[in-house]
Amino acid sequence: MKDWDSKTHIDYVRQLVSRGGPESEQYQELHQWSRQFYAASDAGSFNGETLPALREAMSPVLYPETMHGYAYRKPRGYPGDFELIDRHYLSYICPDSRLAKWDRFWHASRASRAVRNRKDYFHNLLQQRCSDRHGKRLNILNIASGSGRDIFEFLSSTNAEVHFDCIDHDQNAIDFASNLCSAFPDRVTFTKSNVVRFHLGKQYDLIWAAGLFDYFNDALFKRVLRRLLGSMEPGGQLVIGNFSPNNPNIAWLRFVEWHLHHRSEGQLRAIAIESGVSADRIRIGQEPEGVNLFLHIHN
Repeated sequence: MKDWDSKTHIDYVRQLVSRGGPESEQYQELHQWSRQFYAASDAGSFNGETLPALREAMSPVLYPETMHGYAYRKPRGYPGDFELIDRHYLSYICPDSRLAKWDRFWHASRASRAVRNRKDYFHNLLQQRCSDRHGKRLNILNIASGSGRDIFEFLSSTNAEVHFDCIDHDQNAIDFASNLCSAFPDRVTFTKSNVVRFHLGKQYDLIWAAGLFDYFNDALFKRVLRRLLGSMEPGGQLVIGNFSPNNPNIAWLRFVEWHLHHRSEGQLRAIAIESGVSADRIRIGQEPEGVNLFLHIHN
């Protein structure tokens, strides 16, 4: 794929689309292509018409019924909404068989697997907190709680004394999650708000924010982090997810205009320390792909 010009890049995408999408043996090549294209684009190799032409070549795929199309079109007006994340959790495949290969390609990516893995990471964390508390009721704050799929699955599998306060800015997300978790009315409370305006009127054993802070710049990250630090119970934890620069699928996220602030372990530690957290209270975890990092702050 060396020294491709604009036309060659566009023809490559058109051919894939005309064949109905990539086969599994082509996944690595397609990811390599996306990285090479953006490397050349960032170096100024193409004019401003190349990327729109590539998206035009991809247009038969960019419908909200596909993962690529939903991520790109943003039908709810913002990136990474609850339905898109829920599609990751469910490994959604477009019902139109002519487009299904593209969704299989999406879900095979390490970034997509990392999103699914963070649900398991949350469940493992909850189980550990329940074990540490020896049957004591746990109060959990789930920030940007989305579809509530992770909470529904956890509560469906345990009788542990756990109560979730969930906040999300999207009423559609609140409605969806409330319906999904309707069997647990005494164990989950949903509130339409955002973390900046939410009244932190109590303390929590665990504060969980899986997929919000990587939309924040550093200044807003620190501002919100400082606000949350005083809301942990003694012995509690605050855990914030953030995609790592090691994400090998950044180019595809750029293509669908799903922009995140990728941060390294060192950057997450520095932000926490600059927010007033001592180094001995900080731990960085990661899911199995090593793509989604988790800043743990212990009280």
